Amino acid sequence: MGIRENWKYGYTSQKEWGWPVAIEIFCGGTAGGTYIISTLSYLVFGGRIFLTGVYASL
Repeated sequence: MGIRENWKYGYTSQKEWGWPVAIEIFCGGTAGGTYIISTLSYLVFGGRIFLTGVYASL
């Protein structure tokens, strides 16, 4: 999977939750903001699916 595909997969998955995307947009979609959201999502939901967005921001 390429970075673009990973990001598309991560974005689609996050969109299903709703609030992570809203917060990420609020943070400006920066790598730092994405990392924070991904980390919080991982801790809260215990899922790895949100971490896919981090790699696309690096």
